[in-house]
Amino acid sequence: MIHFPPENSGNPASHLKLDAPAFVPKQREETVEANSQSQFVAIGIEKGKPKNVLLSTIRALVKNKFSQWVEVRCLLDVGSQSCLCTKASVERLQLKMEKVNTVVSCVNDASMIVKNCVKTSVANKDKSFERELLMLVSNKITDFIPNKVINVNVDVSEFVSLADHSFNVPDKIDMLLVAESFYELLRPEQIYAQNSQLLL
Repeated sequence: MIHFPPENSGNPASHLKLDAPAFVPKQREETVEANSQSQFVAIGIEKGKPKNVLLSTIRALVKNKFSQWVEVRCLLDVGSQSCLCTKASVERLQLKMEKVNTVVSCVNDASMIVKNCVKTSVANKDKSFERELLMLVSNKITDFIPNKVINVNVDVSEFVSLADHSFNVPDKIDMLLVAESFYELLRPEQIYAQNSQLLL
């Protein structure tokens, strides 16, 4: 029950304010400090320690306009259904672009319209794999991968030949190759199912 002074009892409703101190619940100071500290720490973790994930990259060979092999850096993506090539790489290779009108779907229902494509041959470094691919032309595929230098203290060159010798150093991506070519480019032990195109 709220009591008003006698001189104001005639119109008590005019003195009721929801933001008055009496109606605002008090919060303990230590609780406020704890909440503020929690938010600050969470933000600090995100900003101070960005994640670095090593994606599958390779140094592949691509034929230019004059059928000469040129080295490019590719990102292998088993989740993609379309090969991509940057416009800068197309100009460097002097490949002829053909007009298309294709919509490429991205994450979160985003999409982009692609109006050009190129067709060229792609091979791994020892040319044990070679295939002609149709690639959609995009201004940019992704940022530098990785986003910063990752210190790698393990030398495996004695045992295997790396597909990308500078996989731990930030560099641009020239092409994105799809699941169809992913495992063939890696050339692991493979089993071809008889009477089908299934590759295990």
